[in-house]
Amino acid sequence: MSDDFLTQLRRVNTERYDVWARQPMMLCEHCGKDRPSADDSGYNNFCSPPFDKQEHRFTRPHPYLTVSNDAGIMFDALELGGEVGELLNVVKKLEREQRGWRGSRAAPEDFADECGDVLICLDKLARRMGVDLAEATARKFNATSEKVGLPHRLATSAEPNSEIGEGCHGE
Repeated sequence: MSDDFLTQLRRVNTERYDVWARQPMMLCEHCGKDRPSADDSGYNNFCSPPFDKQEHRFTRPHPYLTVSNDAGIMFDALELGGEVGELLNVVKKLEREQRGWRGSRAAPEDFADECGDVLICLDKLARRMGVDLAEATARKFNATSEKVGLPHRLATSAEPNSEIGEGCHGE
């Protein structure tokens, strides 16, 4: 049985992020150090003797050590904000074109691409906070339907046999 879309996104996005965030520590191919040595002027970009005339070249992966590039929750939140801004910029350009106004244009494919970027970044942020995006979305959708007196509901894991309706009436 294959995963639903959001489950697959969470799994693959997590795998991809782990590969990005856990890069191998690189060693100098000449002297084997993992970083330049400090001297009076800051950092010396040359290897220690007997390789002292050779500039460091960090090209050899360490056999087991990694460097974490985890940017943190603030970066994830800012990345999401940036992607939402790019989506809104595309909407602005599409609206401009529809009204016949002068200015740069965007294609419907640009809108689709930015929607995908927003969802990917939202999933990263939700994952970091331990939020099941599908469950949270269904719960919020159902609460809003209840609040405004509409019968439309999404199935949740707590209610596997819920009647699924159409429409999105958010706040």
